[in-house]
Amino acid sequence: MIKKIINFLNPIKHLGEKSYSFGFPLLTTLIVYVLTELFGYFIFKNPNAMGTPDVILTLILVLYFSFRSGIKGGIIVALESMIFFAYYIDTRQAPFLEKEVAAITALAVTIIDLFIVFTVGWLKQIIDGLLARETEEKIKAEREKERLKTLIELVPVGIGISEDPAGKNITANKIFRKMLQLDSRHNASLDAPLSRHPTFNILKNGDKMDIDELPMQKAGRTGKPVLGEEFDIEHKDGGVTNLLSYATPLFDKNNNVISVIAAFLDITERKQIEQQKDDFIAMASHELKTPLTSVKVFTQLLKRRFEKNSDKESLRILSKMDTSLTSLDELIKSILEATRIQQGKIVVEFENFLIKDLAKDIVEDLQPITKHQLLLDWHTKLIVHADKERVRQVLVNLITNAIKYSPHAKKVIIGSRQIDGLIEIYVQDFGIGIPKNEQQKIFERFYQSSAHKTYPGLGLGLYISGEIIKANGGEMWVKSEEGKGSTFHFTLPISKKETN
Repeated sequence: MIKKIINFLNPIKHLGEKSYSFGFPLLTTLIVYVLTELFGYFIFKNPNAMGTPDVILTLILVLYFSFRSGIKGGIIVALESMIFFAYYIDTRQAPFLEKEVAAITALAVTIIDLFIVFTVGWLKQIIDGLLARETEEKIKAEREKERLKTLIELVPVGIGISEDPAGKNITANKIFRKMLQLDSRHNASLDAPLSRHPTFNILKNGDKMDIDELPMQKAGRTGKPVLGEEFDIEHKDGGVTNLLSYATPLFDKNNNVISVIAAFLDITERKQIEQQKDDFIAMASHELKTPLTSVKVFTQLLKRRFEKNSDKESLRILSKMDTSLTSLDELIKSILEATRIQQGKIVVEFENFLIKDLAKDIVEDLQPITKHQLLLDWHTKLIVHADKERVRQVLVNLITNAIKYSPHAKKVIIGSRQIDGLIEIYVQDFGIGIPKNEQQKIFERFYQSSAHKTYPGLGLGLYISGEIIKANGGEMWVKSEEGKGSTFHFTLPISKKETN
């Protein structure tokens, strides 16, 4: 009960309340004055003994109600105290001079009371305004938070939000929890890192992912978005869910990462369809190779027979047929190669060789069949550690592409330079170029640039070349400007023997 009374009388607990702004201060002050009179007459046996305590209590009451109820409550107490002091002066048995001093004192106290009333009341109005604004902003923030939470639950993709840059305490929406096969016990948040969750493992290419390589952790650590990264969730029942992730960091006003938000797409079905498609393409391509080889052999036999008979027209037709069969054979080889790469079955046989000699051999082989001048701008004599035949395949593809896509140019430049422990090789043409927004996509499987639509091809050559270079420990990229040509670059590791 005492605690309730104290809380009720505590002004901090009731800031902004308008109830009792008139009656409560009036009755409270009246009770205080009645009690002081009772104390003076019956406890101290001297009515004059309560003069100083009455002044102090009056100041406290004015301060309290000015702070609690504002100017209105404070003025009520000040006026009531003025009436009480008039009564006090009139009823006390004292000389005239003491009554005059008491009246001056009462007037001074009343002036002080009014000063306190307006000062504290003004401060209270400011505090009430600030509290109201803070309350309004808090309510608005809570509404926005609820709206965002509802939106996140409704979107048809998995959403994860971490409360810190390290990707800990991840809040997951219903879709994401379903992807991870988590029951209702886990629907508040996920203890990070995800890679240590007891109900599943996170894999990439069949191996457990390092904590720092998870999309949300990587985005938080680097401060850069992680776009389109794939990984697998291996569940405790042995099932696997393939996910495509997009993670981006969130920054404070000082540009420090404070949180990470990520979206996850379940691409399991798509991956299964792709696998079925790859299996079909591999099977069909493999089955086509045998009859194609037979047709090519029979074509060669027919050519020899017609050569003996000097049948030039038939020879011309068979030559065209043989050329078409060769193109078809190369196409089937490319499809099979792309399928093997997609399935992770690319075979790389490393050896040490002088890359300049390989480039010279390729130029000498290709120069007779093109009108372009193939120029070597070679500035290194380095031995590389890579698959020689695979590198040959890449260089031939890049040079023939350069010739193909620069029909009106006169030259193609093949060059090199050394960068730390790598050799950088480039093939430059002066042809049609590649649009800037497509320069990263051209290394994707089956992608063809809009600038190259008039040229035949499946869009596999650069995909295969890029994957071969990756398998050899390098990387490939392009710099291009429409109408001015393209330069394809790739790196290879220098042999340790060469480095030593």
